Amino acid sequence: MACNPNVNVVMVESEGHFRVLPGPTWEANRPAWEANQRIIARYLSGTEDNPMIYGQAIDENAVLAKYCGHNRALAQLLEAVKRKEPSAMRDLTAGLATVPVLEPPSATRAAW
Repeated sequence: MACNPNVNVVMVESEGHFRVLPGPTWEANRPAWEANQRIIARYLSGTEDNPMIYGQAIDENAVLAKYCGHNRALAQLLEAVKRKEPSAMRDLTAGLATVPVLEPPSATRAAW
């Protein structure tokens, strides 16, 4: 992955443990998701020519979709990457393999 994506995680405490709320977590990140989708669309259409900005948008949205369990959104994103930048798929899928689904953050676990 080309960047260190940030996900705003919404949690509640229940019986001494934190639980991630999938819907509110997705909604908290929706503005960033939509902004990244616009960047991705511009790059795919040829109106955005900065591959670094495109790569960061892909990484951020892929991590968010994987973390929140939005499998359809993730599959559509990966398909777009595969069509436009097939060589980027190996690094992207390797990075996504380290992203947990709806797991509360831990101060002791390494960054994604």
